[in-house]
Amino acid sequence: MASQSGTDGKGLGISTTSPARSSRDLRQPGLESDARAWVWLSQAASATGVVATKIDKLSRAERQRAMKTYEAVFEHPVLPFSADTGEGLDDLWKLIDRLLNNNNLRAGSKRR
Repeated sequence: MASQSGTDGKGLGISTTSPARSSRDLRQPGLESDARAWVWLSQAASATGVVATKIDKLSRAERQRAMKTYEAVFEHPVLPFSADTGEGLDDLWKLIDRLLNNNNLRAGSKRR
C-alpha cells in the first residue's frame, strides 16, 4: 500500500497520498514503540487502519482486555485478525478495500 513516489522526504517509502495499515501482535498491547510508529504512520499516510494479529493465541477475556488497551493507545478502531483461524479475514479485506478506495477518491479529486 505504500508508494515510493512522493515520499515524505525521509526515504521511508510512505507517500503522503498512500493508504497504510499497521499490524500489531495483540499479545503485546500498549508498547511505546507501537504508539510512536502509529503517530508517524497516521501523519505520513492518507488513510490508515490498525490490525491486531494473533488473536487466536489469547482467551476471550485476554483478547477483550488487549483490544481495549490497543484502542486506547491508538485512539482508533482496531481490527482483530488471526491468520491461523481466518477470524477477521473478511473484515481485513473490507478495511483494505476501504483504505484503497478512500485513497483513490482523494487522488481523483486532486486531478480535477
